[in-house]
Amino acid sequence: MARGFSAQPKQLVAMIKAAVEHRGFSIVEVMSPCVTYNKINTYAWFKEKVDDVTARADYAPADRLAAFDALTREGEIALGVIYREDRPTLEDRTNLPAMPIAKLDLAANRDRYAPMMAAYR
Repeated sequence: MARGFSAQPKQLVAMIKAAVEHRGFSIVEVMSPCVTYNKINTYAWFKEKVDDVTARADYAPADRLAAFDALTREGEIALGVIYREDRPTLEDRTNLPAMPIAKLDLAANRDRYAPMMAAYR
């Protein structure tokens, strides 16, 4: 889980690239104040509140408790890669073929799936 601020485009680009390269599910939240209607939470307000947790030497994105702490600090908006967990993906845990499932010929394995199909009749 990562969070970026639209006033910091270089950091935001780096986070989006890291999310795309991460094996598995990634979320990038982008904070971008409305300059037309929101006169309270302006860019200046955000710049006072944001805190780049990745700039801290002691911050570890793999620590779930540290991530919750960073997200729940009063008066601060945590930015950066807040939480990252590396674990096996679905493809790693199953014996899926390399090709897309939609292109598989399931008719060729009808005997293999017959017991499963019978359970739903």
